[in-house]
Amino acid sequence: MNSLKSLNKVQVWIYRVSAAGQIEILLLRMIPDRGGYWQPVTGGVEVGEPIEDAALREAREETSLSFKGGVEPLNYCFRFRTRWGADAEEYAFALQASALAEVRLDPQEHDAMAWQVLRQDLLSEVQGRLHYETVQMGLTKLFEFLSVKQVGKSL
Repeated sequence: MNSLKSLNKVQVWIYRVSAAGQIEILLLRMIPDRGGYWQPVTGGVEVGEPIEDAALREAREETSLSFKGGVEPLNYCFRFRTRWGADAEEYAFALQASALAEVRLDPQEHDAMAWQVLRQDLLSEVQGRLHYETVQMGLTKLFEFLSVKQVGKSL
């Protein structure tokens, strides 16, 4: 695999449908040295790698999950300055996990995970757990996407 990174990033919202028909999203907590905050899967795009491939690769690397279907764009992209001072663009995607899959975290990146129920009445509470406004907006885009797609019994 090419070890060179582009300045493109991905934000991947992994979700599943519980046996009760509720949507649950996966949140990962960064290790303290990386900020200690909650977020979806994020990562870099390799030079020459299609952005959708990067989203799937990062989701697999950071969770070891298996997925139903491919990544689905949330039509949300933003620019930001990295901690190293470079300008970057991040693209948001949705990806449905197999319902009973077990998450295995990379301890070099994350120290905790949580499946969080996602419903209209919980949206602002979940957003409050997220450190960056751009990630909060990514969650809003995921909620809109899942509502239109009519995933689960009730959002």
